[in-house]
Amino acid sequence: EDSTNSSVEITDHQVAGVLEADIIKRSQTHIFYLKGNILEVYPIAEEETKLLGTWKLNVDLKSYYSSAEMYLSADATRLNIVAPGSGTKLKEKGDLSFVQVLSLDVSDPANIKELQSIYVTGSLLSSRMVGEQMLLMARFWMDPYIDFEDESTFLPQIGTPGNMQSIPAENIIIPDRLDSKSYTVVVLLNGNNMSLVDSGAFMSASTDLYVSKERIYATRSYTTSENLSDTLSVSKAMTDISCIAYGADGLNSQGTFCVEGTVKDQYSMDEHDGIFRIVTGT
Repeated sequence: EDSTNSSVEITDHQVAGVLEADIIKRSQTHIFYLKGNILEVYPIAEEETKLLGTWKLNVDLKSYYSSAEMYLSADATRLNIVAPGSGTKLKEKGDLSFVQVLSLDVSDPANIKELQSIYVTGSLLSSRMVGEQMLLMARFWMDPYIDFEDESTFLPQIGTPGNMQSIPAENIIIPDRLDSKSYTVVVLLNGNNMSLVDSGAFMSASTDLYVSKERIYATRSYTTSENLSDTLSVSKAMTDISCIAYGADGLNSQGTFCVEGTVKDQYSMDEHDGIFRIVTGT
């Protein structure tokens, strides 16, 4: 009999092999249930099933959390928790939205141990796991009162409290015309130890991202106007689509292309056999 435990995927995913987070994950032997800020573990034992172990997200007076989600490793020994929060943990004055990603050792479900942790400033959009790599997408807004001597007021930050670093400016895709003072941030992490592989961002982009096994697509809608005569003009809805490839070597911009019309959401985009397909409305 094979005694090796492994995860059993129960979440529906838009793209095969690109895993999405959930509040319930299971292995062949245990169920992991993220109940708010508390993780509960239950053995799969029919009528003998009962609570085996718990772990609680460390909440203090400097922060609060909501709607955490998680991933279970293929060998069912590690849980990665994605916890959006807000507070003064990363900023002494004024609340700041952030996402904390934690790694837990659940090889002994009755004795859960917290391992590594990393923070990203901004509000959680979504996350993905592809093999041993984790993608975290967040929305970061510039401070209304920008201080150019303090990069945290206008650039997203990554790291740990007291040791936060700005994402590289050269990794930010900036359109010709800015519609908002916001970034759609992409962070690539090593899913085994929460170490930072690379980071980048789309400026003024939509929060609806399509993620394939190799690329991330972001959209930006805008309107153009053409004068037909001195008294008549016509408007046209357009969408820029920017692409970042990801892999073991980090993040690499693949450029931007433009289509006529608007894109409803991430489910209007798809990549198949190297071909990107998109549905627009006009």
